[in-house]
Amino acid sequence: MRYLRSDKWKKKRLALGFKKKFICERCGTYCKDCFEVHHKTYIHIFKEPLCDLMLLCPKCHRILEVQKRRERKLRDVYKQRNAKVNT
Repeated sequence: MRYLRSDKWKKKRLALGFKKKFICERCGTYCKDCFEVHHKTYIHIFKEPLCDLMLLCPKCHRILEVQKRRERKLRDVYKQRNAKVNT
């Protein structure tokens, strides 16, 4: 995504790093050189306030993304089952 390579995003990412002291919000690891930013929500995409973002180490970011995918799959299965019951 072009936005994630923009100067605007780089500044926002760095501002989050300084605000969170480069410490992973999930496990507490200091990760100044390798931190990643996770969007809690995409409601304000491109204009995210820092409170919509999480500073994470790469390992914790992968874990959250896997959890998010699982939750999405479960919602899809639930919707499909509900649709069969209601028809």
